Amino acid sequence: SSWQMSDIKVTTLTGVSAISGQEVYAAMSDNALGPGVIHSTDACKTSEYIGPAGGMNMDIAFTPAGVAGCMATVSGLQLTQDGKTFHKVSDLIGVSQNVESFGSSSFGATGTFTSKTTKKSVNGVAVSTNYGTTWDIYDIGLGEGYTARYGAFPSATTWYVSSGSWPYDASAAKAEHKMSARLNVFNKEGQKTTQYTQPKTKSLRSSTVTGYPGAISKTTDGGKTWTKVFDSNGSMYFNEIHCNDEQNCMAVAENDEGAYGVASTDGGATWSTVLSAPPGFSLMGCR
Repeated sequence: SSWQMSDIKVTTLTGVSAISGQEVYAAMSDNALGPGVIHSTDACKTSEYIGPAGGMNMDIAFTPAGVAGCMATVSGLQLTQDGKTFHKVSDLIGVSQNVESFGSSSFGATGTFTSKTTKKSVNGVAVSTNYGTTWDIYDIGLGEGYTARYGAFPSATTWYVSSGSWPYDASAAKAEHKMSARLNVFNKEGQKTTQYTQPKTKSLRSSTVTGYPGAISKTTDGGKTWTKVFDSNGSMYFNEIHCNDEQNCMAVAENDEGAYGVASTDGGATWSTVLSAPPGFSLMGCR
């Protein structure tokens, strides 16, 4: 197979969702256009900007046939029923940089969320089974440093969440969102700008995060209970996790010594390292 680069040029484009071989949506932010979505119906030969929509947009997912779409942002979730207009999920306050669609009508977003109705706060996932009409939130039950980052939803009731954190500069601006230890998105004079930085563990160590805590958690009952199936013991934090089915999963991780890919073929019972990259390299996503 071969790849071709499209003519789409924006400041940040961090998540895509393909409805078909021709139609695709991408979550983006641009210093000139502002935040929004790129949409193409001809395999990116041409595209249109939809916006402004969202804020610091991180990811996007559509249900089969494009019935509904959900966008993950650092200021909550944005929902669309027509692919043209987006509105914020009103009951949820949260930060998310990952959302997936699963089944015929379900979304799963990973991050930290608070329900305005119940006042419940979670470090975990927000899930809707009715095209985003209503949402339930579930906590993965891990302590400080194990921030829920990415999720995989291979079935209606079996889900995985990758989590972790890294040493950071506690004096960083509030407008800065750290996608990873090496990639930041921040406001600079009113503009959204991305910055790739080499890790500086010793100089950026904070008082609350020691080392690189990271874990993978799993539920088999739709979020009611969770089991930690992998713990890095402070050696690396996790970025994206993806599962082809309930048994076969892969996740990518990083630390100041490099980046890694781990995989399981037995539902998370055992994991093996299948990929490694030298210092300075970053692995954000996997499929």
